[in-house]
Amino acid sequence: MKIVGTIPKKLKFMTILNELHEQEMSLEEVSWMKDVNEKIKEGEIPLTPTIVKKILGEPKVIETFHVTDEKHLDDFKKILGKRNPISTLTYFSEDRIKDAYGIKTFGGIIFKVKGILDFASNYDIMSTVDPSLNRRWIRSDLLSQSLSVEYNNTNRRIGYPSSTNDYRKYLENLYRLIDKYKETIQEKLIDLIFMNTELDGYWNELVVRNIKVQSVAWFPHRVMDKDSTLQNLKSITPNIFTFNDENEMLQWFIKNGGHIETTKFKDEWSKNYDIKSLEKNKNYIIYKILTDKNYLINNINNENFINALITFDTSDFRTIFSKLKNKNEIFNIIKIFLSMDKFITNYGFNILNMIDMFLTQFTDNDEKFNWFVNKIFSLPNVYLSSWAVGKLIEISGDNSEKMIDKMLSSKSFLQNLTDASSVRMLYHYSDDKKKVMNIISNNSTTFDEEWWKNDRFLNRDIKYNFL
Repeated sequence: MKIVGTIPKKLKFMTILNELHEQEMSLEEVSWMKDVNEKIKEGEIPLTPTIVKKILGEPKVIETFHVTDEKHLDDFKKILGKRNPISTLTYFSEDRIKDAYGIKTFGGIIFKVKGILDFASNYDIMSTVDPSLNRRWIRSDLLSQSLSVEYNNTNRRIGYPSSTNDYRKYLENLYRLIDKYKETIQEKLIDLIFMNTELDGYWNELVVRNIKVQSVAWFPHRVMDKDSTLQNLKSITPNIFTFNDENEMLQWFIKNGGHIETTKFKDEWSKNYDIKSLEKNKNYIIYKILTDKNYLINNINNENFINALITFDTSDFRTIFSKLKNKNEIFNIIKIFLSMDKFITNYGFNILNMIDMFLTQFTDNDEKFNWFVNKIFSLPNVYLSSWAVGKLIEISGDNSEKMIDKMLSSKSFLQNLTDASSVRMLYHYSDDKKKVMNIISNNSTTFDEEWWKNDRFLNRDIKYNFL
């Protein structure tokens, strides 16, 4: 996506009344109101110019691409230069662009267009159009879950619009909600660009309006009536590129600013945001960790970055590790995380889940595993789940007794030891069970002498061993 300009300030956005002016047709009012109500009941929000300005700021003119087929060319011509929004893309996976794949059409024809941006997402947000207002609608939860809940509850409570005046009031209430949740919406917009999804790798979606065609590329073998299609294309633009080879289409797309790698689109899009806003966003950080080897180490003392890392959970680490194939890269990331003192200090009890996730990356009792073990037991607070205790012992193999001794020699581990399953595991795998009982009893307020004698899961001879 290439931003080629903004709208001059003298061209003000229409007021609510002006937005409604074109729809104030009494004979058709019932018809268009029915279409609008269906969208509202489904929890969708219209991308009016006012909403777009509230969430994206001053409008941006961008260059992007629209894929269609011969059957939809007449419809496409009707919206050129008008406020009717269309769905476009700047990122297309290589196999689909080679085929000029149609997302909701048969495809075969790709227009390069310039238009005003209304919305952008890293994946297809399935925006819809109401046939009466010709306006794009998106799910309200794409902007904010909190906004979506209040939006739907309010609409159910006060009822759905039944007239132009009601619709005006509906928009006024919607604009109030947009203002109320603006901060969370801005955060969600960054998520939509940088989050990793299963759809990552196919295409993105950018909703634009007031479009102007710059050029078109097409495959004659993908249309039924070649002559009629060519004449139609000539009536739209003189810049026509006819290809019979899929690689030619690919090169045309890339040369004109299209991307076949999602990282290219994300890197370009990140220029639209203030860096401090990005540094606070978890999905942006995950994206940068995966694409920039130096990102973690360069931000090791960045306060915004550290605060965002504190919100990481198991699924976030799983996302990072699942995307990385190289074990050395994974180990280097683990090393950096465990070396970030500010992060470790503030992560608190969550470190238990982090260590669990890190442990899944080790299978052998090798040099890297030994570094990991020494590092976690040198931390100011050692929290280990019962699964982690068992996994550490398992990987240690023939050196399991040494691993148990390392755990029992860690005051922090013993002070934070409150999981009975961990205690039973240490007792079960140790050759010196009496030593395990004595050390834990003397360093724990949870597992005292009475607990050991009365625990029904341990061997019956424990009361004799304890004497």
